[in-house]
Amino acid sequence: MKCKLVKSKFGKKYYRVIDNKAHYNKYKTIYNKASKKYYLKNIEEWKIYHKEYDEKYKEEKKKRNRKRYLIKKEYLSNLIKQNNKKHPWLKHFYGARYRCNKENSSGYKYYGGRGIEFNMSKENFEYLWKRDNAYLLFQPSIDRINVNGDYTINNCRFIERGENSRRRFI
Repeated sequence: MKCKLVKSKFGKKYYRVIDNKAHYNKYKTIYNKASKKYYLKNIEEWKIYHKEYDEKYKEEKKKRNRKRYLIKKEYLSNLIKQNNKKHPWLKHFYGARYRCNKENSSGYKYYGGRGIEFNMSKENFEYLWKRDNAYLLFQPSIDRINVNGDYTINNCRFIERGENSRRRFI
């Protein structure tokens, strides 16, 4: 089988089979970086080799990604834990604000959909947390005194979650 080294219009070199057109589709041009030479390889062998290589590479990539994911997850969970220790009232603040302002929230129809607005700042919420001694409660929960009223500093308080859930049915 005769081959000729050809240069493409993009500058890439490759071998072209000259004497036998039947062999043209059976071989692939491969560049060897170590020897800095091009050579022909049987396409079927090349596919088998690359299939095995790709499977190994994908498995390694999954392992690396999983490791990165676990490291990131651990970092974020530690960050959240630290933030919850410093500012435990923040999750209640964001939860109440989300229920009132975001239409894609599952509780929007019960809060924002009924016209209940969230009119508190983080400073007000922190003051409310300290005023009601919510840090002493087992499971603190934000409660609106007037059920149809907005989230304001005069209309909100922190109580136990069990007591708050019992208030729903009164």
